[in-house]
Amino acid sequence: MNNRILETNARSTFVDEGPDAAAGPSVAAARYAAAHAGRRNRIGLLLPALRALVELGAARLRHSRFHVRDIERLNRDAAARGRSAMEAAPKDFDIAARIAYVIPRVARRLPFRSDCVPQAMAGQRWLLSKGIASTIVIGVDLPGDKIFNAHAWLQYGGSAIIGGNVTRFSPLFGTDDDERRRIREVREP
Repeated sequence: MNNRILETNARSTFVDEGPDAAAGPSVAAARYAAAHAGRRNRIGLLLPALRALVELGAARLRHSRFHVRDIERLNRDAAARGRSAMEAAPKDFDIAARIAYVIPRVARRLPFRSDCVPQAMAGQRWLLSKGIASTIVIGVDLPGDKIFNAHAWLQYGGSAIIGGNVTRFSPLFGTDDDERRRIREVREP
């Protein structure tokens, strides 16, 4: 029973299931999901859930006045004020995993829309309050039927921690030119 819950929680929290999935935030999210799988341990999720509610509400209000150019400002601010994954403190990956676990679950239960951009904004602000830098990324997908799709996700330590499966999206904002080029090379052999 716990293995099934762990598998579901880990997949819904982290989308990077490639060769790097065994390292970084994915491992921490799996441990966090396993630790909170039992009924008694769910009480321990109450305070993070309340914090997620506050962060998502604030992000929703900020999103109403949000312009896509603000992403660069948010990312610059996070990079200047927070520790990157390369400079991570021992508990940073666990904190990122807890935030990535709680935000999407709370967002689904809110009476207002909390789509990808408010979730990424909430996660970034919460991580930054803990001194952890992360990056909001906006990507696009143009499938064969020529319908334009856009999506936002929060990235930390090279993995998308909030935003679901982002493998089909090409980043537009939030990544540097080298990373965009590397992603293109992987997609187009």
